[in-house]
Amino acid sequence: MFSSRRPPLPLLTAVLFLLISAVLPASAQELSLLGRFETNVFDEGAAEIAAYDATSGLVVFVNADANQVVGLDLASPGNPAEAFTINVESQVSGGSANSVDVFDGTVAVAVESATSTDPGSVVFYDITGASPSFLGEAAVGSLPDGLAFSPDGSTVVVANEGEPSEDYSVDPDGSVSVIDVSGGFSSPSVTTVGFSGFDAATLIGNGVRIFGGVEPLAVTGFTDTDPATITVSDLGSAADGQWLTLTSDEDPIAYQIASLDAATNTITLTTDFDGDTELNENLGPANLYTGDATAAQDLEPEFVKISPDGSTAYVTLQENNALAVVDLSVPEISDVVALGSKDHTVTSTGGTLDGIALSNALDASNEDGIDIRTAPVRGLYHPDAIAAFEIDGTPYLITANEGDAREYDALVEEVDVEDLPLDPTAYPDASVLQGEDEIGPLTSTYTIGDTDQDGDIDQLYSFGARSFTIWDASANVVFDSGDFLEQKTADIFPGNFNSNNDENFSFDDRSDNKGPEPEAVTVATASDGTPYAFVGLERIGGVMVFDLTDPTAPAFVQYVNARDFGVLDVEGSVRGDGAVGDLGPESIVFIPAADNPNSQDDLVLVSNERNRLHLPLRPAADRYAAAAACVRPGGQH
Repeated sequence: MFSSRRPPLPLLTAVLFLLISAVLPASAQELSLLGRFETNVFDEGAAEIAAYDATSGLVVFVNADANQVVGLDLASPGNPAEAFTINVESQVSGGSANSVDVFDGTVAVAVESATSTDPGSVVFYDITGASPSFLGEAAVGSLPDGLAFSPDGSTVVVANEGEPSEDYSVDPDGSVSVIDVSGGFSSPSVTTVGFSGFDAATLIGNGVRIFGGVEPLAVTGFTDTDPATITVSDLGSAADGQWLTLTSDEDPIAYQIASLDAATNTITLTTDFDGDTELNENLGPANLYTGDATAAQDLEPEFVKISPDGSTAYVTLQENNALAVVDLSVPEISDVVALGSKDHTVTSTGGTLDGIALSNALDASNEDGIDIRTAPVRGLYHPDAIAAFEIDGTPYLITANEGDAREYDALVEEVDVEDLPLDPTAYPDASVLQGEDEIGPLTSTYTIGDTDQDGDIDQLYSFGARSFTIWDASANVVFDSGDFLEQKTADIFPGNFNSNNDENFSFDDRSDNKGPEPEAVTVATASDGTPYAFVGLERIGGVMVFDLTDPTAPAFVQYVNARDFGVLDVEGSVRGDGAVGDLGPESIVFIPAADNPNSQDDLVLVSNERNRLHLPLRPAADRYAAAAACVRPGGQH
């Protein structure tokens, strides 16, 4: 394997490298911190999705911690001031706000039901008056998430994720609701389209991930031997080589079945519990992985962007590693397109960014310092945010390839490579490959990769491509940033490479997961006519800026990260002086100079939040910052 191994630098150098990172390439447009609004809430999603309304000059964002939509006045961008709050529960009893968008003084809020598997709502408010006023409500599908106004404001499209309940006893259909508001917001017309017309087997054959479904087995006893055993009341459809998820003390973990004893209803696992879970007498049930969900149940729409001409909505299906295409003229879901995977054995993609020759390498272990190299793994793109744009009349899409996987009490698909049975022909060097300083710690999945169905893995898949990708309108790759995000963050912040966003001094902590974890992306044309992509990195933090004048060969402009890695008490700082800065960018909004209150600069608004991370045996205080920050392009330097 190609190797670019470098030893870790002392963590005490973190502040020094933060200062050096301000030295940017000559002739680049500089983003500089202009102002910040802080919620002083740590890891409760208090500044999630944001949007800007040019009519009122207000920013709105979702505060999930308070279950509110908050408005900010940008009359003084250096000091954003709270203008209003909307209590979502006052309109939707028990509901929870997930996302917002705005158009011409009207805010649309996606609100999930008190029971998340029930149908949700989109609620509309007028924010042009002294205080927000309720306009109307539209009933939509289960767990509405991302939503977007069409360019002319006549339509709102919402992705209804339709996630299952934690025990998978209820798995509602995912869907997309198209809301016609041309007749007014008091009487919106809703058409909800689903995936019942799509066949799971056909989609799987095309590369779409359809993999939900469990069969609960009642556990009557267990032994923590090596290997461990569990006794169940009935074996059901259990078979050798199958996987199941066991939950104890809110710690769901996947195990593989080694053998069955039908006479005693005993299941022998391939390993012992090895301290993975806090065992108790209430262990169970054992949820047998079946993968038999229908396409309608399993497809989970998450993030929406509408084409500039308003004809098509593109909806990411993150866990399915796919994209839904919605024809808004009908409306109907016209296609579900598999996004494929990224070959991490490729040593050169033939492209360069900022002088860095791109490969598909990755740092797969948190035990080896900075070690970005190729590996016999394929990366699933699993995009979160998506943007649609045009260059010289040609349509493109861009995705931030975050890589979220499924994790429920009844179904956990993540398994470290070291815990997977690898096919000896496909991986003859498995004993070396699965070592701690190789790719053993890398998070993978057992749900795909067993191509011959014999119980072992013939092709390893990891989550997220650690990149942003530009696609054509048919979802063919036009450009992928390869290993640039890891290479660049390693160069600029070597003492904080692949760190987490719950604590400082967490060097190399996320390499075995999804690296810098690109989550947010937006594309906009600056006042000078240059199209830019802004890509937010959830874990190490910050935003990278790229010139998209040539979408087949973007140019790196800048990486700005308003985080102080030298702060020891991250949570205390967030709740106190805020000196630690911004942690966990979730969404990015571009505000052109012509639309912002001071009419002087293009502005970039970054909302920072951190979804609660499931960390067994970690204290409840492991939380993240939530803040909204404005940065502006400065002069040449």
